[in-house]
Amino acid sequence: MPEEFKYPRRRLLRGLIQRATQLIFGVLTDFHILGAENFPQSGPLLVVANHFSFVDPMAMVRIAPWPMEFLGGFRTPNAPPLLSWIRELWGYYPVFRGTGSTLAIRAAAAVLKQNGVLGSSRRAPALPPFCGPHGPALRLLLL
Repeated sequence: MPEEFKYPRRRLLRGLIQRATQLIFGVLTDFHILGAENFPQSGPLLVVANHFSFVDPMAMVRIAPWPMEFLGGFRTPNAPPLLSWIRELWGYYPVFRGTGSTLAIRAAAAVLKQNGVLGSSRRAPALPPFCGPHGPALRLLLL
């Protein structure tokens, strides 16, 4: 039986989460999007953030005008356990680091083939300095 990675998934639920995220960011932060007029209308598209905290994927949801799938670490040791239900509710494709699992790569390829939008926020400490701010995107492309 062939593996299926539908895009987009959980549209109603994710729409509600996205609206709640916009409201929360509006109340708690001074968050501005510069250059939103340059966002493409649709995918295929990789949205890659330099990863500083567990809030990064929520910020990506806040700015995204498209339905977005996420790749994310199966283990998140630095995220508060109280908030782990959010990523489970949203749904994500887990990356099982160090195991040889190809689930995340197969999911990413399938989402992009459907003109989907794929989000990832990953530190890239092993990449050389000349990669600069594009290190996380380069790492994802090298997978």
